[in-house]
Amino acid sequence: MKYLPMDRLGARETSPKVIEFGIFLPGISSAAGYSVVVKIIHETDQYIQAIQPVIVKQDHSADPTYSDYWSGKMNLQTTPAPAGSTAWEAQGAMLIAIWSALPEGAPSTSSSIPTHERSVSGGFRPSPWVARHTTSL
Repeated sequence: MKYLPMDRLGARETSPKVIEFGIFLPGISSAAGYSVVVKIIHETDQYIQAIQPVIVKQDHSADPTYSDYWSGKMNLQTTPAPAGSTAWEAQGAMLIAIWSALPEGAPSTSSSIPTHERSVSGGFRPSPWVARHTTSL
């Protein structure tokens, strides 16, 4: 069995305060008119309607083994906190949701699996959910 390349999936801190995202979405391509974004918000802000998540657009590429791959990058030092947020730099989990849009622009699906939590130092550590749900093809 061939394993998924875990070093390209989920939210990963690739250098201090630089987070990269990656997901395979077979059949979801930019050529077909789809778009994918990652929405990030601190757990403390998630229920405050006036505070909107930070949106990071993802870029599409074709992977020869796994099909359509979407990825993006965010620098926590240069990305401003959402307007009204007082928790952006505080200790706690950063909730990450992946959204795709249909070619017509209508929202289709989201995945709000908590893949990573950010510590007060800005580092990421895998959520216990990831360790329990890692699979292979």
